[in-house]
Amino acid sequence: MVYIWRQKIRKVFLLAPLLVLAGSLFVWWAFRPAPPIQLGMVAWLGSGTVVGSSEINAGDLFLEEHPESRIRMLPVDDEWKPERTVSVIKDAIDKGVRFFISTHPSKCAVVSLPLFANSHALIINTASTSPALSSHDDTFLRIVPDAIQEQRAIAKYVTKCLGNASW
Repeated sequence: MVYIWRQKIRKVFLLAPLLVLAGSLFVWWAFRPAPPIQLGMVAWLGSGTVVGSSEINAGDLFLEEHPESRIRMLPVDDEWKPERTVSVIKDAIDKGVRFFISTHPSKCAVVSLPLFANSHALIINTASTSPALSSHDDTFLRIVPDAIQEQRAIAKYVTKCLGNASW
């Protein structure tokens, strides 16, 4: 009988460190710091450019005011050249960037559409408007109005105004 109790006590002493280790790993995993969120800022960052540098400056100001933020900005300079756009965004995606904000013009936005046709990365575009960017089920989000809807709304407004004109 004593032998059986010794075996049970030995098993408890062998299992106790394993349970402590498993518990410690769980606590570490549950409370580990969340990884940073990389945010690609797609813009023309060359000397003298207003749009790209102002977005980077706005991002820097945000991070100064919110130092605890998990956001880490990564400039993605396509120089507003469509021949560069795809490669620089793809390089950023390959480095793990999954979120982008873009100020590039429609000619660059249109060539980048295939990069956002799936859910691997998301881009918020703040400047481009083109019918080629409309009516897609993708992760290319546009802040500006849909080009086709916008043109129809303008045409409707102008028609209404001309119809009420008393020339």
